[in-house]
Amino acid sequence: MLSVASLCLESLMFIYPSFSTFYFHVINLPATKQMEMSRVHNLVMAKLESLTKEVQQLRRENQQLRHQLL
Repeated sequence: MLSVASLCLESLMFIYPSFSTFYFHVINLPATKQMEMSRVHNLVMAKLESLTKEVQQLRRENQQLRHQLL
């Protein structure tokens, strides 16, 4: 699941270059800011994982509904 979340994050950075710039700017921040950004990163990754699970569930439901219609 983590690899899916990582792929989502990479896709997000590809689609929104400003997010990519913001994300990689963290490397040059002071330690306290890096810790804060690490927390934000963890929250983003958790949200991406949650959304990935939700999308998978919706896909399963969609598949079931398609089979019912046939």
